[in-house]
Amino acid sequence: MAKKNKKVSIFEVIWYLICGLVILWGITYVALSLIDKYNDLADLHKFATKFESTFKLSLYFWGLIIIAIGAVAAVVVMIIFAKTFDRAADREQRRSARLSGLNKKEDKVVAEQKPEVVEEKPEEQPKVEEPAPVEEAPVEEPVQEEPQSEEQPAEETKEEPAEEPAPAEETPAEEEAAPEEEKPEEKAE
Repeated sequence: MAKKNKKVSIFEVIWYLICGLVILWGITYVALSLIDKYNDLADLHKFATKFESTFKLSLYFWGLIIIAIGAVAAVVVMIIFAKTFDRAADREQRRSARLSGLNKKEDKVVAEQKPEVVEEKPEEQPKVEEPAPVEEAPVEEPVQEEPQSEEQPAEETKEEPAEEPAPAEETPAEEEAAPEEEKPEEKAE
């Protein structure tokens, strides 16, 4: 069995030392409170009564509060650094698995695998009926005459006659309707 050496960063060591000192400070308060309670030392009793009148709690309870704060801080530091260590360990594990997988693939013959053929069907597009093109009559733009200067000769403008739109072809239904319309006109005369 190979032992994995966990590298401990200097920041982790410093945080553990700080948390340890805070817990030691709380233990000191609890110890001083117990000594004051069971021994008759005048100087310690004066300190304990003055501390209790100032902070509204005895040395014992302040010691417990400080110990709890130090312990919670140590647990938080452990969680933070454990996550970073776990990430590094997972990264190494994935790397070794990837490298071992590459070595195994080199040993296998690739010809044993059959390629998969995937056929793609072209998508049918819905047919959209396009409207019949509409012929537009050309619009003549008014031509503005520019004042002629003496130096420039007048340019002749040639206007091309506008093309008249071709009459629309009549369908058989329209041809039948047209003679009927003419008959009422003849009767009116």
